[in-house]
Amino acid sequence: MSLNRIELLFEGSFLKRHGLLLLKPDRAVEFIYECEKQGVVLLGSDVFLLSQDHIQPLMELGIDFTLVSNSYPIITRYNMAREKIRSTENLYYEIVIEV
Repeated sequence: MSLNRIELLFEGSFLKRHGLLLLKPDRAVEFIYECEKQGVVLLGSDVFLLSQDHIQPLMELGIDFTLVSNSYPIITRYNMAREKIRSTENLYYEIVIEV
């Protein structure tokens, strides 16, 4: 797996499970700030609940901007994603960006 420039900045923060690079909420918010700073387009976020042996996607908590990309200005995407992540605990996030 080849990491992009932003993923390299957060390499030590990722929990790697089943090919996913997952971040705790505070680091996911920082990741989104870094995307904004570097002008990287945010496509969405996927949310997971982890246990020792299982990974459960929580589709209802994720965000997908790919189908509504023209509906939200880029700055609104960053803000929406950060606010949604800040409102949760004990979950992990995969931040999906345009590379």
